[in-house]
Amino acid sequence: MPEETSSRSPPYSAAADKLRDTAKWLFTGIVATAGAILAGTSLTSMGSLDPGWRLGLASAGLALGILGLGLLAAAATRVLTVDLGTPRMIAEDAEFSATRAELDSMFRNSWPKPATNYKSLVDLVSKEFEADQQARDQAFLKIGSEMLREMTAVAGFLVVRRQFRRLLRNMWWQVLLMAVGLGLFAWAANPPAPASQRPAFSLVVR
Repeated sequence: MPEETSSRSPPYSAAADKLRDTAKWLFTGIVATAGAILAGTSLTSMGSLDPGWRLGLASAGLALGILGLGLLAAAATRVLTVDLGTPRMIAEDAEFSATRAELDSMFRNSWPKPATNYKSLVDLVSKEFEADQQARDQAFLKIGSEMLREMTAVAGFLVVRRQFRRLLRNMWWQVLLMAVGLGLFAWAANPPAPASQRPAFSLVVR
């Protein structure tokens, strides 16, 4: 049983790191795209606008763009800085209930007896640690402790993957909001040059 879990842990740790890297590069690419949209637009051009609908539209567009970018940054940050938790937190905290359910399903045939799920394994290992040295079940304590350490990497991957999937689900409308907002800002802040008017008459001196 420990051998099975050991073979799983390193790939899960590497997969969690890859998801973090992907989230980082996705956000970096989107920020670069936003910068390209604004490359030809200066905030000083917005200040030169006369009070009216163009100024209002430029202000609203800039606010929408910043809002979309901020929401996207917050989602990406959750992937990069997600709290992976301790074994006790994973076993008891409500925020890790989905992770516990996935662990129980993935390792349903691997629990060292008498453990039957993740929470019971944490409880039993803690109980053995708190017992007197002579009363400890050293064989179970060794197997259970190793399994808990190795499952921390699996739980970490599951938590990171859940946040990454949430990032992807929400990214489309956040990017759309940012693109529409910055597009409106760039268009409204750069009004077309007024057409030159032909003189009403011309005077020709011979």
